Amino acid sequence: MMSLRGWFLGLMLLGAGVAGQEPTTTVTLELNGFPNEMGGRVEGPGLAAPVPIPPRAARVSVPGLRPESFYEVRFNHDPELPDSDRGSSTFSFLTARGARGVDSVSLGGGIHWMVKEFQEGATTLSLRTHPVLYNANSGQTGLYYVHGLVKPHSLPAGQGPQRWLALPGRYVVDNLSNTAAGWEDYAFSVDSEGRVTPSPLPVPEDSAASAPFFAQSDEYAEFAGSTIRPRSVPVSFRVQSTAPVQAIPTHGVTRDTSRAGELAMEMRLPIGGGGLNVWSVRSHRVEGGTLLYPTGKPAQGSQHDNDFLFYPVVRYDSQTRSFYFATTAGRQSTVTAEIAGVLDDQKTPVRIRAMARIEAR
Repeated sequence: MMSLRGWFLGLMLLGAGVAGQEPTTTVTLELNGFPNEMGGRVEGPGLAAPVPIPPRAARVSVPGLRPESFYEVRFNHDPELPDSDRGSSTFSFLTARGARGVDSVSLGGGIHWMVKEFQEGATTLSLRTHPVLYNANSGQTGLYYVHGLVKPHSLPAGQGPQRWLALPGRYVVDNLSNTAAGWEDYAFSVDSEGRVTPSPLPVPEDSAASAPFFAQSDEYAEFAGSTIRPRSVPVSFRVQSTAPVQAIPTHGVTRDTSRAGELAMEMRLPIGGGGLNVWSVRSHRVEGGTLLYPTGKPAQGSQHDNDFLFYPVVRYDSQTRSFYFATTAGRQSTVTAEIAGVLDDQKTPVRIRAMARIEAR
């Protein structure tokens, strides 16, 4: 049986061990309606691994935080730029001495206030969110999603205005038509007051550095207050062929007047463009026309093994307030391509002349 003296000595040693442990604190992030569809993480001293911020989580608690230490909160929706944190949603907080909550919070990307009504010693950080109205003019016609705000393939094509709660930071509008080698996408920023502005994107890797088509996101949409109105324009297509062909449009067709030997339809295209995939064509060569690829290279002279892709590049001139095609002949309201090849049976020869025209109305 342990003596009374031994019992007291053990109790003293246990107390000394507990007193010697470093105090920690738990901090909770309240996301305030931000959907966070791409998730995020919290990193910093004493954490065995980054603590995940799961998509669509309403709040996340991070235990075991050391006093007087910096912890970074990073969300995965931000695009990678040369100065990737500048203007992003990434921020950090400093824990207080003696495990007494949070001492201070940094600006998101060095610019944005990320926490509302912060008080020193808080153990819950309530993140600032702002309502954003996207596609207010129903100009976004194809399939798309917005990194962090809506997940891929959750919105059918042709959906009208969308309202989201966004954190201050940058967001990429990802057009799933993928017809312009990455140039069909753009980005916008939300500031500490909920105002939206265009934001830059990195140059797509496979584009010619000497001929970047789109330098600024303000070409893609109009930005006012918390509202974004994507630009788009009606484009008519005509495909005349020596043998019957079939095609898949990249965007919703608003008018179809096709007949034997000719495909004729109209669709509303956003900046970056879109068009027709004439999938019943196999190997072919582009022999003429003014079609220009998004990389800046002429289509004429190119050889392809499968599918004739007639995807003109649509752009917008803010000075003249007009849409145009980027072509080998410069800025034009029409664009053409002529091909010679064979159909999918690899026996039937076919010649095609395709034309697209911007309809001013």
